[in-house]
Amino acid sequence: ITPNLERQSSQPRNAEYLGDYLENWERRLIPINKLMAKDFKDCSTCVDHMCRIDQVNYLPSHVLTIIAEFRVVPKCSDCGIESNLWLNLGDGFIGCGRAAKLPGLEGKGCSEKHYTEKVKGIQKYFISSKKESKPETMVVKLGTITSESADVWDYEKDKDPELPQTRLKSLLKNWGIDMVYMYQFDKTMAELHVELTNTYLNPNRNDQNKKNRK
Repeated sequence: ITPNLERQSSQPRNAEYLGDYLENWERRLIPINKLMAKDFKDCSTCVDHMCRIDQVNYLPSHVLTIIAEFRVVPKCSDCGIESNLWLNLGDGFIGCGRAAKLPGLEGKGCSEKHYTEKVKGIQKYFISSKKESKPETMVVKLGTITSESADVWDYEKDKDPELPQTRLKSLLKNWGIDMVYMYQFDKTMAELHVELTNTYLNPNRNDQNKKNRK
């Protein structure tokens, strides 16, 4: 896609890239995970035809299609941590969650950082219902996906978006994840909250449990 030029084809280009745009009359390819707000401003075709549907990420289908060969890589795309991983339902970015004062729970907040630096700046170009959570603002904790539910967080609303199972299932399928075949192998936020409460807020209860075990 080039700025201020008419569309010549409805066929998507290389699915790994946003497309082409001209800067000083030079052709450039922009990797999806490097997108910034200025890239959308430069690409007038993208902005003019911006829409938001579950089958597409940030762009309409004639600009970008879901990568058919997409595979979930079980590590943070930024720091390489292999636990406490969250998948962005809009662009497929996998990042680690925020750290918590619990043994074995790693996290540098790369998932939230990705939203703040790469997604939040281009939200004004999205067309969607204000009430409905947008895929690009939501993340799902990979280790909590089961056939019935999963931990989902909406960074924009700063809470659980309480997605209907049918919509969550549809969004996950965009990234090759079928809930039917998934099982839990990581602690949910509810389980971590209970553990955190018992560990740090109820020290007397922990002491009593130790005495009982003796």
